[in-house]
Amino acid sequence: MKSYYFWSVFWSIVGKVVNSAIAFLATPVILDLYGKNDYGIITLVMSINAFLHMMDLGLNTGSIKFFAQWRKERDFTLLDQVSRTNVTFYLCIATVNVLVYVVIIFFGRHFFRITDADFALLRCFLATMIVPIYFVWIGAVYQQHLIAAEKIYIIQIAEIPKAAFQLLALGIAYLSNASIKTYFALYALSYCVPFLIYLASCYKYSISKLILPGFFFKQFKIVFTYSIYVFVLSFIQLFATHSRPIILGIFCKNSTSEIAEYRFIEVFMVFVLSIGSILVPMFLPKASQYLSENNTDAVREMAYKGTKYSCVIMTLICGAICYSAADLLTIYVGKEYIYLSKWMIFWTLILLVTLPNAPITSLTLASGNLKPLILSSATGCVISILINIMLCNVIGLGSAIVGYSVYIFIQLAAYYFYYVPNVLRINSFAVFKSIFVPILLGGATLIPLFLIRMDAGWQALFRRMLILLVWGGAYICILALARQISINEARQVLKK
Repeated sequence: MKSYYFWSVFWSIVGKVVNSAIAFLATPVILDLYGKNDYGIITLVMSINAFLHMMDLGLNTGSIKFFAQWRKERDFTLLDQVSRTNVTFYLCIATVNVLVYVVIIFFGRHFFRITDADFALLRCFLATMIVPIYFVWIGAVYQQHLIAAEKIYIIQIAEIPKAAFQLLALGIAYLSNASIKTYFALYALSYCVPFLIYLASCYKYSISKLILPGFFFKQFKIVFTYSIYVFVLSFIQLFATHSRPIILGIFCKNSTSEIAEYRFIEVFMVFVLSIGSILVPMFLPKASQYLSENNTDAVREMAYKGTKYSCVIMTLICGAICYSAADLLTIYVGKEYIYLSKWMIFWTLILLVTLPNAPITSLTLASGNLKPLILSSATGCVISILINIMLCNVIGLGSAIVGYSVYIFIQLAAYYFYYVPNVLRINSFAVFKSIFVPILLGGATLIPLFLIRMDAGWQALFRRMLILLVWGGAYICILALARQISINEARQVLKK
């Protein structure tokens, strides 16, 4: 079991680092080959795909839960029936996905404030994604089986050849001076790679074979009923996150430029989010156990200590991103975009405030009382999107970041003013202190470093990395001296 957790976390981090590194290397090449406008169209297509992924209806989470349960109970008949019905469901979802593409291709000219040439490119890209999207959706069923069989690391490993294929596509485009359409066609094929790895792995470990469509809707209802609540919450959260570039595309006058600049920053934020996303799955199983046992002491320990150590980890990561923002942007897209560093720092600070709340999020999900969270999420989403629309022609991409920050703070208010005191019955101020003190100490030690003047670029980045190593050590020492952390306590937290 220890090896399962170790390899799951290890390959998760490796996969995210490889993906981020390839994205980091690819963007300057794409900009050099095709320009900012074409890059903005690619980003718009990816945003549309991410938005359409909400049609999963929460079935992924529900399927993993029940598949794992049925495997333990050795009820393989029910497992097979629901799996086959899942395939039918996902085939329908993929077809709806394609129909949305078709509507945009034939009737979507006035949906986006882009030129005729840009829209022609958008149509071509959407048509290219029609076949790969079926592999993406059907692959979800094999993902569910692998996770339920405790082979989640295979899913992370599968991302590496996918990223390598994307890098190969870029290399071919660069060496042959291929058109943007040829490059995107090769890029789209990379989405088929994980499916082949999932299928081969399911065969290898005797988890499942080729799953054909089925129509066992009575059995399927068990999973679907549970999943629908997860879907509502996921729908709102994904809409609040992934709709930003689409809103810029619809309402912003200089949309392609703003979307591209938004994407320049988003690449780094996705990396921070991907590291933070490891925390909730890590805490969730224990959170469910503690609440089912009504173990108040363990719940409090998770809420206080879990939040504190999560905050220390994220402060180290976010502090490094903030301090190196100008260098990262210079290396990534050039000195002319260094002015985006202020928005990058602001966005990073927003993530620093919210990501350490992973233990509270896990306890909230485990409580099963999701209706207030759904209400607060919906309210925050609507308000944040209205702010995004009103400000998009005033501060450009900044409107998306400001709107997102409003959504995050409304979510945090729901946690600290309702869930923590009323559902979890623990001290909100104590949890807030677990976040505030580590961030305060981290900021107090990091801010003076901004007084050290350096030109942005590779050399400056290496110097900053050395400075950050010293800062990280000093930060940990100050936390220890302030009795915020201890070596023995850290060991106990890691063991748990």
